[in-house]
Amino acid sequence: GNVLLRSPENISLYDVQQKLVIATVRIAKVSRIVWSNDMSHVALICKRTIAICTKKLELKSNVHESVKIKSAAWNDQGVLIYTTANHIKYCLHNGDNGIVRTLDMPIYISAVKGNHEHCLDREAKPRILTIDSTEFRFKLALVDK
Repeated sequence: GNVLLRSPENISLYDVQQKLVIATVRIAKVSRIVWSNDMSHVALICKRTIAICTKKLELKSNVHESVKIKSAAWNDQGVLIYTTANHIKYCLHNGDNGIVRTLDMPIYISAVKGNHEHCLDREAKPRILTIDSTEFRFKLALVDK
């Protein structure tokens, strides 16, 4: 099996049986890692940056935000849905991204199922928000063509 190892400047994919590093991607200060549902992609999340990589740590895209990234989760189609203090946003594998919805208060995503985002608010109350996936589903269809 493989595990991800974090150092201050890198994330490495380490093969436990062979006892060697298979791949390394240079991304500093990764605070969270979110795997896609099919385990084909991984989002490496820093304070204001998201790097999307394949399962072999091949860098596909980078997204830079001007504000702190609060949370992220992959939907069933392989689109990363993430939040900042004021917005719910999306990011495709190729780095195409945009705003899904404006928020009144910060939320923390736990899962995305269909057009529903399961999340917690600042008081840790569970909520289910409806999101409009039309824009990113259209862009995903163009990318997958």
